[in-house]
Amino acid sequence: MLNKILQQIGHNPTKQTSKSYTYKSPFNPKERTASFFVFSNNTTGEFTNFKDYSSGLGGDIYKFLMEYYNIDFTEAKKRLSDDFSFNPQTSYSSSQSNQAPLETSKSYEIIKVQSLENQALKAYLNSRGIYSHFHLLNEIYYQMNNKKYFAIGFKNDSGGYEIRNKYFKGNLENKDITTVKSGVSSSADEGKNARLNIFEGFLDYMSYKELRPNSTSDYLILNSVSLIDRAIKHISRGNYKTIGLYLDNDYSGDLHGLELIERLPNLEITDFRNHYAKYADLNDYLIKKENIKIGYRLAKIGGEYILTLREKIKLQTKDLREIKSYIQNSKGRGK
Repeated sequence: MLNKILQQIGHNPTKQTSKSYTYKSPFNPKERTASFFVFSNNTTGEFTNFKDYSSGLGGDIYKFLMEYYNIDFTEAKKRLSDDFSFNPQTSYSSSQSNQAPLETSKSYEIIKVQSLENQALKAYLNSRGIYSHFHLLNEIYYQMNNKKYFAIGFKNDSGGYEIRNKYFKGNLENKDITTVKSGVSSSADEGKNARLNIFEGFLDYMSYKELRPNSTSDYLILNSVSLIDRAIKHISRGNYKTIGLYLDNDYSGDLHGLELIERLPNLEITDFRNHYAKYADLNDYLIKKENIKIGYRLAKIGGEYILTLREKIKLQTKDLREIKSYIQNSKGRGK
């Protein structure tokens, strides 16, 4: 079963119950909080189904092998037979493997979704160079493995949420792309925008809003590069003429940027990564640009002024005069 496959390839559970196994994600080696769950099949009782809240992937044994080894269904069947000493006690067909992941019992519960007000979450966004457009985000309270958590939530087009806080990155409910309409139409086609900007994650999208607050483009946030097909379908249904790519500066960004260019040959597509070529992604560029060019950053949150420098809060006060005095007295002292 899948729990035995994971053991054979070097992944041991952090928690085990009669209904599920919990692991750090095999798809995210840097993960600190375990977010990968293996569940039993409702029919056979065998542990053949998985859900990875870090990447949004989920499905059966074959789906796991296909994603983990980047192979097709036929190769996954052969690898299961050749490389592992057991076979699942249930039959799967290629048509089943292409369906949506099998329904399994949820390991979490969303308790509350509200507008973003939590100061700790806002401070985290500030540390990432983001000080505005908080209305685009939510504050989510949820329970996982009998423990309660809260995080920033970014809603996708299927009603699910990308969630993020200082310690965790994942998703709740359905995984999907997020599309944002600017409300500004092109002159040629009333009601439709001619330009679309594409980002991998919502922090890059929020970073762009910081850098270009008056942009009138539409936006598409992939939320996972595995959703590139959905993105292309959305673009094909639109009336876009130009596409701006703001993907990560890594192999995945190279690969998927080229795929978009190749599969959308009739559109004018520009890769803007040359503007932040020395940085990991657009958010990394924003953070370091903020620290180098601006130094101090001032935000007003909940009636108080918060002065930060290099991601650290230096002063929090209701009196703006204190801020001015602090900056003047700190000049030349390296504070």
